[in-house]
Amino acid sequence: MTNDRPPGGNFDSGQSGTGTQAAAGAAWPGQPIGFWSYTSSDDSASRGQLSQLRRLMADDLQRLIGREPRVHIFQDVAAIPKGATWESEINKALDAASFIIPILTPAFLQSEWCCREVLRFRLREQALRRDNLIFPFHYTDTSHVDPDDPREVFDKSVHSLLLSRQILDFRELELEDPDARAVRFKLRELSTSIRNALRPVRPPPQPIGGRPVAIPLVPGPSPGSPPAPPAPEKPDWADGIGRDEYGVFVTIRVPARGGEPVVQRLRWIQPGRFSMGSPADEPGRYDREGPVHEVTIGAGFWLFDTPCTQALWQAVMGKNPSFFKSADRPVETVSFDDVQSFLIRINTAMPGLELALPSEAQWEYACRAGTRDATYAGPMVIEGENNAPVLDAIAWYGGNSGRGFDLKNGFDSSKWPGKQYPHERAGTRPVALKAPNPWGLYDVLGNVWEWCLDHWHDSYAGAPGDGSAWLDTRPDGAAGRVVRGGSWGDFARYVRAACRLGYDPAFRNDFVGFRCARVQA
Repeated sequence: MTNDRPPGGNFDSGQSGTGTQAAAGAAWPGQPIGFWSYTSSDDSASRGQLSQLRRLMADDLQRLIGREPRVHIFQDVAAIPKGATWESEINKALDAASFIIPILTPAFLQSEWCCREVLRFRLREQALRRDNLIFPFHYTDTSHVDPDDPREVFDKSVHSLLLSRQILDFRELELEDPDARAVRFKLRELSTSIRNALRPVRPPPQPIGGRPVAIPLVPGPSPGSPPAPPAPEKPDWADGIGRDEYGVFVTIRVPARGGEPVVQRLRWIQPGRFSMGSPADEPGRYDREGPVHEVTIGAGFWLFDTPCTQALWQAVMGKNPSFFKSADRPVETVSFDDVQSFLIRINTAMPGLELALPSEAQWEYACRAGTRDATYAGPMVIEGENNAPVLDAIAWYGGNSGRGFDLKNGFDSSKWPGKQYPHERAGTRPVALKAPNPWGLYDVLGNVWEWCLDHWHDSYAGAPGDGSAWLDTRPDGAAGRVVRGGSWGDFARYVRAACRLGYDPAFRNDFVGFRCARVQA
């Protein structure tokens, strides 16, 4: 995966994105807390060798660090008090951990709980803006394991994640005495890597420079004026067509099992050109948003006017994976790969529809809707980490997403810093409650991040200028994919038209959704 950038906002404080609280500041130079992820069956079969190796690892890491801070590597049998709730204690330990050591064996890959531990810590790692805190310990040979067989691998994404990291290969030493010299040298190799990874990371300096010369935009429709050039007539795949103050739209009607069809509106996005990216002096800017470059969108396209809702996902897929459940909220906890399955199903059920994810350039062009500022409502003044007044009318973000929150399973937002409004619990909100952009698109900033088709690149150097998706030619398809728009749990700086992150295509969380595009044939 080419990019490890997490949701930027309030999860940087050490909170995971699944509605659980994590301990902030656990990474060294605070107390180094590790999590030993293994199966008890492997420990029993090795006559307790895994438990002994855990103790030796903690001692060796302590020697490398010195007397302070104290090193602790959590192991369930050694750390959970008698009578305590087992799952709760495991989750607390994961949410406080500064690194994890998964003991890779065939039984580990089959274990639902072990896979959940890795995925939960992966969320914490991303929240810490890191990609080097998972240390796979290859204990028993797994080369024969079939990742596509659910009997052998409970979660394929865990298998892929572990193989993507630098693995400590312990297989030849599995039957050796833990006190053997070769074993101690191998453990020293791991403890050295952990020590180095836990050192404080200094953020790179931000560049300085002036605002690039603005590129003229093809005028877009403003309220009360029709778009130019005119949109095509009603496509065969559409249920209806109309026009309002924002321009032309069509609707599709998707059958739902045991209920009324789900109606989704798509807006016509006219062709034009724009400046993609953010200037060096834009508040909240990151290097990955440049260089600013001219992009020409040569062909118009249709775009969902809201993120895909849970009602639409349920109608197509027959189930709802979302954490914040309600039919009119955005579907979330869907990976890029999950979205591909959705697209295959809806396009098969509705011939001629041919929905896809927008390219990153198409997304930003549609988001800006003829504007040049940080948001389509105007420039952004950041008064606090969760306080940019311009966002309140158009976006659900960390400053307002908990104000009047109506579900019982909201995320604890009581300690989020610098909020625009006081609130205690937050999460996604029903679509289309905030004002749309000038082209009639709702929630294009905030609520949920939205998957785009492009592979992740660290900058726009070499990016195509024709609005097409920037795709790599890697045969394994493992490169990260882009998400745009910011979410309900993010700092204000992430809810800008130019802000961009990247995730593994198997990544899921309750702040990531999508909206569909349809290029006009």
